[in-house]
Amino acid sequence: MTDQTSRAWIGIDVSKDKLDACLLREDDKTANLIVENNRKGFSKLLAWVKRNAPQANLHFALEATGAYSTAVAEFLVEADQFVSVLNPAPVKFAGMS
Repeated sequence: MTDQTSRAWIGIDVSKDKLDACLLREDDKTANLIVENNRKGFSKLLAWVKRNAPQANLHFALEATGAYSTAVAEFLVEADQFVSVLNPAPVKFAGMS
């Protein structure tokens, strides 16, 4: 039996004041959203992702920035989301050297 559930990945660039999110779906379509780095922004982010990738298994990935990333990571885990917090040092983004 194969898993017929779609998947979506959400990369989050974390800063003190905002979260810059990019949603990538299996169909290679992307969408972007910027929200404030606070609980209201976290709720807006999660609702936006669920609207843009309904029924998908979601995987959030964000950089470890200490105090700036902890709250959103905890919010997403408490919302039963799959979250990876990554060390930003070895991560290279497309187009960057």
